[in-house]
Amino acid sequence: MTTFNDSGTTSNQVLSSQNIFDEISSAVSKLEPILPITPEQRQLLLLKFNWDIESLKNSIQEYADTNTFLIENDVCPENTVSVLKKSECDVCCSKLMVLGLRCQHMACLNCWSKYLTAKIKNKQCMLSCFGCGMLISNEILGNFLRSPKLKITHRKLIKYSYMNSDSSLAWCNRKCGMAVRRSDKDTVICSCGSTFCFLCRSDAHYPATCRQLRLWEKENLNTDNFDGMALYWVSLNTRECPRCSVPIQKNGGCNHMTCTGCRYEYCWFCSGNWNFHFDGCKQ
Repeated sequence: MTTFNDSGTTSNQVLSSQNIFDEISSAVSKLEPILPITPEQRQLLLLKFNWDIESLKNSIQEYADTNTFLIENDVCPENTVSVLKKSECDVCCSKLMVLGLRCQHMACLNCWSKYLTAKIKNKQCMLSCFGCGMLISNEILGNFLRSPKLKITHRKLIKYSYMNSDSSLAWCNRKCGMAVRRSDKDTVICSCGSTFCFLCRSDAHYPATCRQLRLWEKENLNTDNFDGMALYWVSLNTRECPRCSVPIQKNGGCNHMTCTGCRYEYCWFCSGNWNFHFDGCKQ
């Protein structure tokens, strides 16, 4: 972990992938005194609660015992796999060795592998049983998935989930693989040398605001080159985030939007803060 301090910009931390995984391990360890279960089970619960430790702690208090809490949150208390040497696969109906969780939805290794491969390729980090919502921990995943590459991909998805839950973290805009944690200003520096705006991920543009930068780009469009055409397409097919002015494209679903830049949650239709959108859109 590197800390940069530049009087013209800001003091911020730069984190490697290992630094991020260390933070994940630290978050998992913090729950050990109140959840005497495996680290893999605690990580599943953090995923389920979007890495909100306080919310998870408050939820635990509502249950009389740990097992009930785990089952209600789709986490297998035993964290083990059931194996039947020769039985019918619930998916392909072949008579083979089948595996399953405590829910007893049993499938052969090939069907489990195909199912989980599709989930991971679809960028799902929270994996569940094919027949119900019972979650699959990293420890159990190794019994169902033989591909080392997919296991690495799944580990990366967990890292991205943690990153997306922390509004003080952002990936470097040069895609160097490092993450930056903002401290007190919007302009941050990565260890690769990139100086960029934390809110909109554009190259540093202080003292201009993100909105002023977007307006300048629109006024200086040159559709005779590729970059100009790209900006022109963006101007036609997106709307700006009401907080940081990052261009957002809606590709379906409801009007509840979350900005990928500043993580502001708002209504697509009226641009109002989603947290105060209780009675639906007023417009």
